[in-house]
Amino acid sequence: MKIGDIGLLHTEGGVLPEAVQYFQQKVDYESGYYNHSFMYYGDGEILEAAPKEWIDHETGEHIKGKLIHAAANFNTLSIYTDHPDKYEILWLTPKVPCNTKRIQYLMRKWSGTPYDFKNLLGDQIIQYLFGWWWGKNKKKAEKLMVCHELTMRIYNEYSGIFPDWNKSRVADIYYSKDHTK
Repeated sequence: MKIGDIGLLHTEGGVLPEAVQYFQQKVDYESGYYNHSFMYYGDGEILEAAPKEWIDHETGEHIKGKLIHAAANFNTLSIYTDHPDKYEILWLTPKVPCNTKRIQYLMRKWSGTPYDFKNLLGDQIIQYLFGWWWGKNKKKAEKLMVCHELTMRIYNEYSGIFPDWNKSRVADIYYSKDHTK
């Protein structure tokens, strides 16, 4: 993996991951297998937007009822790689040349963006079930984002790919012609 690579994550267990997978797989079973996305920052760090339950780093278990700060934050990749029985990562590498300083700058720029629970629990479900976008426009969407919006927003600003990042689905990353698996 290289700086700027996108990780698509499949999680075994957890209420939110299973709910995300359930609705995504109604539209596309293959890409719906993945419930989370993040970007590799370098030196074992990732940028991810996550409302996830606190994960015990020793066991990889989710601690029910305890949420970490729900925003775009840097985290260690090892919370996933140290527990291959619970997490599976599919890495996607951009086909556009990666200026590591620029992509890292954009990751820092968008870190701290609050998580969009309404989008996850409402707008995304409407999109998966009915096929039309009910959510925010781009200007409003920049204030709150879910994981795949964050990933796609950064790449849109970097190289223009993912022009409809605010209306996106994990499938749009999974099937991107601008990345290789």
